[in-house]
Amino acid sequence: MGAMQSLWNDAEAAACRTDLELRAYTSRLLGQDRSLVLHGGGNTSVKLSVTSIVGDEEDILFVKGSGWDLETIQPAGFSPCRMAHLLKLSRLDSMSDAQMAAELKNNMTNAGAPAPSVEAILHALLPFKWVDHTHADVVVALTNTPDGEARIRAVYGNSLVIIPYVMPGFELAKAVAGAWPKQAHAGTIGMVLMGHGIFSFGNTARESYERMIALVELAERHAGPRATPTGPVGVSAAGDWPQIMADLRKAISDVAGAPMIVSYHADARSLAFARRRDLEALSQQGPATPDHIIRTKRVPMLGRDVAAYAAAYERYFDTRGLREGAALAGCRAATPDLVMLDPAPRVALIPNLA
Repeated sequence: MGAMQSLWNDAEAAACRTDLELRAYTSRLLGQDRSLVLHGGGNTSVKLSVTSIVGDEEDILFVKGSGWDLETIQPAGFSPCRMAHLLKLSRLDSMSDAQMAAELKNNMTNAGAPAPSVEAILHALLPFKWVDHTHADVVVALTNTPDGEARIRAVYGNSLVIIPYVMPGFELAKAVAGAWPKQAHAGTIGMVLMGHGIFSFGNTARESYERMIALVELAERHAGPRATPTGPVGVSAAGDWPQIMADLRKAISDVAGAPMIVSYHADARSLAFARRRDLEALSQQGPATPDHIIRTKRVPMLGRDVAAYAAAYERYFDTRGLREGAALAGCRAATPDLVMLDPAPRVALIPNLA
């Protein structure tokens, strides 16, 4: 793993005229590192006291809005939510995703702002002005091992609160609300969500940002250097690859039910992975964090048989499967009102296409 480095620049930080501009600046520092925010994931926030047009002073949580990327976010990308209402919501026993989304949107001080992150209530609960959250690759990799919690404890001791995996949203906020008083102390500087990511926080923007860098760097040192890739299999290139790509795009678009764009990567690193001898075993284990499924699907397609991939995806959604020897209900059986997304692949690994 490459060592993390702080990108903080005193001159750039001093040019920020407001705390919200500074919040956007340090968010972009995180967003520049793809090992922290793959696919634009992660979110950040700052808690500010704001005077309304009628002179009332309110505590407002400015949290990253949906649809904005941390790499390019500007102050307009943060959603201003009333802290008092968020904290009241955190004390409810239950709330559906639809109810939570409505409550968050109805309690913003700017109706034109983007919809708040589904983790807004979680950010509100953390008793720090500045909060940073990323899906750092190395941290997620450590949590996904069979002894993940023990590994995380070995890296961080008791300086971080650790939360078992819970799907982002109200239930995750409730889990944090329950665990925080039991685990947090004066020396707590972060929090790990197993199988999901890591939080850092602080009393200044720089403190929160540089804590994130330091925490991820600790995990990198624990994980050690990357393994040397298995040598690529000698595979002869397929024929007319532009025609193959056009046919593949049509097949994927037909299954997706909408026009799709296909990008082609044949650089040395991509080919080395696509031609590994253990590609099937390695690539079919699922993504590092469930939050990536929305963009990558559960597994990549091996080869070019889109119809077979779609059929396998539908079986995965509809029927019972096996996990560690125990039968599990398919998505539809477990949640009858769940609607299946299109079954088209989002990533294809084709060893002989170069």
